[in-house]
Amino acid sequence: MKKTLLLLFALLASVAGRAQTVSYNGPESLLPNAEGQYSSVALPPGATVSWSISANGQLLGPTTNSIVRYDVGTTPVTLTAALSNGTSVVRTIPITPQGPTLSTGTFSMAPGTRQHLINQVLRGERIKIKPINYSGAAPVLKLLDFQGRFLAQGDSIDLNTPIRGSYYVVVNSASSGQLKVEGIMPFVPDFTPQSASTLTQPACTVGSISATLDLSLNHTGGEAMTTLGNKIVVAFYDFTLRKTVVKAYQNGVLAWTWLSNPNEYIRTLTAHPLYGIAGIGSSGGALASQDEVFVVKLNSNGVWQQTTTFGTADGKDFGYGISFLNDGSVMATGFSSGTFTQANAGGVDAIAAHISTAGVVLEKLQFGTPENDRVFGSQTLNNGNVILFGDTRGQVGDTGTPRGAYDLFITEISPAGVKIKSTQYGSPENDLAYALVVDPGSGDIFLNGLTSGAIVPGFGNPQLQQVYTARIDHTTHGVVWLKQLGPTEGQGADGIALSGTGVGVIFYTNGSFSGATNNSLGFITSEDMALALYDFNGNLLRLNQFDQTAERIWARALAFDGPDIYVLRDHAYEPGKPFVTTSVDKLSSSQPLSATTATSRPGTLQIYPNPARAALTVLDAKAGAPVTICDALGRAVATAPADATGTTRLALPTGLPAGVYLVRSGSATQRLAVE
Repeated sequence: MKKTLLLLFALLASVAGRAQTVSYNGPESLLPNAEGQYSSVALPPGATVSWSISANGQLLGPTTNSIVRYDVGTTPVTLTAALSNGTSVVRTIPITPQGPTLSTGTFSMAPGTRQHLINQVLRGERIKIKPINYSGAAPVLKLLDFQGRFLAQGDSIDLNTPIRGSYYVVVNSASSGQLKVEGIMPFVPDFTPQSASTLTQPACTVGSISATLDLSLNHTGGEAMTTLGNKIVVAFYDFTLRKTVVKAYQNGVLAWTWLSNPNEYIRTLTAHPLYGIAGIGSSGGALASQDEVFVVKLNSNGVWQQTTTFGTADGKDFGYGISFLNDGSVMATGFSSGTFTQANAGGVDAIAAHISTAGVVLEKLQFGTPENDRVFGSQTLNNGNVILFGDTRGQVGDTGTPRGAYDLFITEISPAGVKIKSTQYGSPENDLAYALVVDPGSGDIFLNGLTSGAIVPGFGNPQLQQVYTARIDHTTHGVVWLKQLGPTEGQGADGIALSGTGVGVIFYTNGSFSGATNNSLGFITSEDMALALYDFNGNLLRLNQFDQTAERIWARALAFDGPDIYVLRDHAYEPGKPFVTTSVDKLSSSQPLSATTATSRPGTLQIYPNPARAALTVLDAKAGAPVTICDALGRAVATAPADATGTTRLALPTGLPAGVYLVRSGSATQRLAVE
């Protein structure tokens, strides 16, 4: 099967009798009466541009920016970018009739050219589209992004989608026939907000990137980031290699790289100072019978340890949450449309599997309602149980009734996979789950995601969705506090992590917080990255809006290494660049905006490196108080006083056995792994 992946958009124009390359980014084809399309060019230094469009189109907004937005009619439209240096870019974009929306199944294929919509709401899912029962020459298929930009072409399409959202397949067939489609779940539309209220937006500052550790220019999509001691570990999928790439950086330098086997897609990473790194995602094909949950373990140096796959024979299986248990085994969680331990209740059900240290699936759990019940994250609690975080269109909580299209839920299970308690939250509108972390000090749970309502009265409910951050009591599952952020444009939440002073969330926005201006030309045109830091009491310490460009940049994950902040980002639709590039960046430092004093989590010390070999630094101790390292029997193995800032440095005794120790200062504690 012949395929071509187009990595660069470029047009050649005549300039004073010679050819010159101009980087252009725009759609391959458009639907009749398409609105809010856009194209862009990369302007050389000092050059300006003036856009024009043929009579069957209409320019929207400014015509002298590098990016332009426009509506089109029912016949091909010609778009022209005239540069001040004499270069011009002329693009004629065909208008293609629309065929039926595709999901898993078989669809009629008409002769001629048709454009079919795909609603792929889960990033990284593998789609496969193959023409069947046709006569004559093989039809030609093009896969386009939702703005009509080229992704792949061939006599069939087989690709892991680089970002979640809508796609188009343009089919050019000489005869009638059928399209056989695999790997695409039926689309369930979001619930439309029923009310709106004003939310005063906090002030922000325009953030900046201080260093880029890595820029992957292949056809990639960033997925996950975690920390292991003083290493930053990231995972992204290379769509050219069809493999997941895991990289670790230490002190800003690449320490090691690991490549998966083909078609192994990691969505989530977790790390443990004693047990190494675990990742979860999916592997196999687009067929439900081929699709499996994929779990891999690496040691701290990126050396493969084991791979475990599991799933159902009659449905698609999605792996999203992974956490180490106290004995080094792992709990793998997600959702499935098949029979895992019982008949599927409808839609997708929540699933969990306990995997031994030898990689063997032990206990399994499945629960759900006749609606969709999805688990997007899980973490091990201080009591050894595991908390699952997801969203549901049904009734998963032990009490109450569904409140909106999707509600949030957390479910606590034992290491043996026994349900202990489920709690459901939500607004009358749409509430979606993304990620969670567990604070090792207090034991409480921190959640983030999206809502188009007000989960807690008095916080938000805008016209479009906002990002929420919540602290949940680990014992009662009650909401300790919940905060929502987002201007009047759309937001997307993708990452949460703990720092020494609180919790950070990373997201993207089409709007403008007070103090920043988003250069977006419309809701679907471009995104800025935003970073919010809260202390453990929910006070906003820092809010930054980044990427003041007219391009699309999605924040995927963040991690803290002491005072440093790292982010994983996807860059899309940049002129002269591949469809998606992925970067690992270090953020510039900034003082908190709030007057609130940033305090560490109650009862917890901040220590690094962890694990340690020769020495460690301890922060947040009581000034002048002794800091002590104790073994499992409570015996002191090292001690030193904290200085006036609450900081101390302890040397580990020579020959100290590897294992888990406890660092104490007064009533504050933290676990330490010694290598």
